[in-house]
Amino acid sequence: MYFMGPRFESQQTGKFQCRQPLAILGAPWNTRFKTMGTPNVTELDARGLDCPMPLLKAKRALNGLRGGERLKVLATDKGSVRDFEVFSRQSGHPLISSEEQDGVYIHIIEKLAAED
Repeated sequence: MYFMGPRFESQQTGKFQCRQPLAILGAPWNTRFKTMGTPNVTELDARGLDCPMPLLKAKRALNGLRGGERLKVLATDKGSVRDFEVFSRQSGHPLISSEEQDGVYIHIIEKLAAED
């Protein structure tokens, strides 16, 4: 069994061990370590859609994400800038960035972690 998590020295064996078995996380050890520290980013292409469709599609996509994962939305609607700012304030999902490149508005939203 592979392990990950904070390391500690076992008082019984004197060897370093990890606290949490990786099998519980459901990922092979090498895959897990490649992605640690980098949030998953899902891209949504909403180019060519008019208001309110980019925001509605983003809301639907966010529902499928886990807390801490990010959604990158590509939109051509100028109103999407204001829409995503307001949505971020009202929903609490942080708007990480919002920029325009060659007529395409790129919004990155992070989904809030679920409260326990």
